[in-house]
Amino acid sequence: MKVKDMAGVEIKALLNPQDSDLQSEENRIAEALLMPQSNLIDRTLKEVNFRQRYGLTALAIYRHGHSLCEKVGHIRLRVGEE
Repeated sequence: MKVKDMAGVEIKALLNPQDSDLQSEENRIAEALLMPQSNLIDRTLKEVNFRQRYGLTALAIYRHGHSLCEKVGHIRLRVGEE
């Protein structure tokens, strides 16, 4: 909830990827699934320079029914994670 107090941040209750507010060159949303042949398996996002390489910022990693949201860049990735 700290985020809602930041200048320039708006929290929307229902997020629709087709929302015109999200359609711009500056905003991109992606969901990725790690496949068994991925070269990211057992590496961290930080190790592979994920942000620089893909131009995306990981907000969370979905593992065993839970979203891991803290220190995402330091979590070792596993097959099937989103």
